[in-house]
Amino acid sequence: MRLRVAGSCKIFRLFTTAWPLGTVRRITIAMRDHLDKVPSCKSLSHSIDYLLNNFQYYLDISFDRKYAVNTSGSILLQSLTIAGNNLKECYWYEPMSAKIFRQIIHQLKIPFEQFEFIGFGSGKGRVTLLASAFRLKKIIGAEFAQKLQHIASKNVVI
Repeated sequence: MRLRVAGSCKIFRLFTTAWPLGTVRRITIAMRDHLDKVPSCKSLSHSIDYLLNNFQYYLDISFDRKYAVNTSGSILLQSLTIAGNNLKECYWYEPMSAKIFRQIIHQLKIPFEQFEFIGFGSGKGRVTLLASAFRLKKIIGAEFAQKLQHIASKNVVI
């Protein structure tokens, strides 16, 4: 049996609202139009986004330091070599929160050793690295951005 995990493109909204600071992010997005119309508050939503992005980056880089890998950071996909016509479906790479991944995977009440894990849109390989903590039959990462796939290959060797 195969356990499929969709890449960040199609389900990005789910993960941006599920990460540790998701509630603040949702409120900021909902209020952005209103804040931008008030001159004294125009930069408030941008400042909140900046703080949230920096805090999330701190959490991401902490994961990388702990495991000596390179999975953090956001990368615009337009700047990368992309296989096929997939660029029109996605805009950037952003790693999934390790905490959220663990929460999702622990909700699956399945015998992991009977399943293969396929990460579509695996990016730099964070999710495939996290999946390796479970006794899955096989783990596969599929990524259409060649540079990200190359980085993921290096991370797996580590």
